[in-house]
Amino acid sequence: MKIKKFIELVPNQDLQRQIFAGKEKVKNQTIAGALFQSDASKRDQLITQYINALLQTITTSTKEKRVTKSSELFDLFMTAFQAHRGGLSANLMATINYVEKQITEAQINKNFQNEWCALKDLKIKSQQLQANDCKHAKKLSRAIQKSTQDKSTDDKKQPCDGANDVSLANQNYLLTICPRNHKDAGKLLNAALKRDINVLVSAHDKGEIKGRVDNFWETKALARMSFEDGWKVVKVAERVLATGKENGKKTPQLVESTLVATLGDKRRTMTHLHHRGWVDGETAPDEQLVHALHDRMQTLNPSRTTPFFINCRAGVGRTGTVAVSYYVKREIERQIALGRNLDDIRINIPAIIQAFRGQRKNTLRRGAQIAQVYSLAGDHYARLSQK
Repeated sequence: MKIKKFIELVPNQDLQRQIFAGKEKVKNQTIAGALFQSDASKRDQLITQYINALLQTITTSTKEKRVTKSSELFDLFMTAFQAHRGGLSANLMATINYVEKQITEAQINKNFQNEWCALKDLKIKSQQLQANDCKHAKKLSRAIQKSTQDKSTDDKKQPCDGANDVSLANQNYLLTICPRNHKDAGKLLNAALKRDINVLVSAHDKGEIKGRVDNFWETKALARMSFEDGWKVVKVAERVLATGKENGKKTPQLVESTLVATLGDKRRTMTHLHHRGWVDGETAPDEQLVHALHDRMQTLNPSRTTPFFINCRAGVGRTGTVAVSYYVKREIERQIALGRNLDDIRINIPAIIQAFRGQRKNTLRRGAQIAQVYSLAGDHYARLSQK
C-alpha cells in the first residue's frame, strides 16, 4: 500500500508527516517499510499509533473495503516486523503481539459468515457434514484452504523443525510433528521448557512411526537426548487415566506420565498425556476419551497464555482435532464469562480452523475430523446445559 492508501484509511496527516519526514520518493515506499526506517526515538510511538489505528478500523468499520485494505496493511506490517523484530523494545513487542491477537480474533469473527452455528445445532451440523462421505466437510476444508493461501506464517522462524507456535486470542499452542531423531526430540523439549509448558499431549501410538522417536517421553529416549543449559529430564511416574470403548482395531486409552526437569536447584514438573489407539488419518475412536483429555488439560493448565504442546505423526490431523476442539470449548466458556446466555451463543468453527491454518499449514484438513470437532463442541454444549 502507498501513502495515499494509508491516508484514505487512517486520515491522520500529522502522523503521516512524522513518519515520512525527510524521506525521498515517498510514493514508492510501503507504510510498513517506512515505519521501521523512522527515527528510533519516535519509532515505538509511531508504530503503536499505526497498528492501533488499523486495529480500530478492522474491528469497528462497517465498510468491507476499508477493513480489507487495513488487513492487507497489517499483513505488510507483520512481514516487515519479522525482519526487524531483533531491534525492538520489549514493550513494543508486547503491544504488537497484543494487537495481532485482537486482529486475528476480529478476522475470525468476520470470515465464513454463513457458517455461524448455534450451539444447540452443532450435533446436527456434524451429522450433515458426515453425510455422503463427508462431501460438504471436504468442500468446506477446501474453502478454508483457499482462504489461507499465501497468508500462512508457517515459513516464519520455527522453534524447531516441524513445529509451530500457534498464538490465538483464547489459547496458545506449540504444535509439532513426531520428532525424527533424538536430537530433534531434545530440541522440542527445550522449546517446551523455554515456554514454561507443563502439559504435553501425544495422539500417536508408540511403534506407529518407523524411524521416528515416537516414545520421546519414555526413560530410555530421554536418556539419549541433550538439553540446553544443562537441564535433565526424567520420567518418574505413569498411570492410566481412562479407557475408551474398543473399536475393533485397538482399545483406546488415556495414559498420564509425569516428567521432572531439573537444573541445579530449579525443578519443573511436566505432565505428558498420551491418547493411545487413535489411528492416523481417522477420527478419534471414542469422543468421551477426547473430553477426558480436554478436562485433564484444563485442570493441569487453566491458563489461556501458557501454551499446550500437542503432537502426532504430522502434527495436523489428530493434533488439529485435539487443539481446535479444545479452542472451541474455551471460546464458548469465554462468551459465558462475558454474561452471554448459553443458547444465544453462536460459534464459527471454519473461521477458527482458518486461524489455525494461518499459523500452521494444513491443520485439520480431513472432512471427517472437521465434522468431529462439531460433534465434540456439541457434546460440550450438552454438558454445560446440564449444569
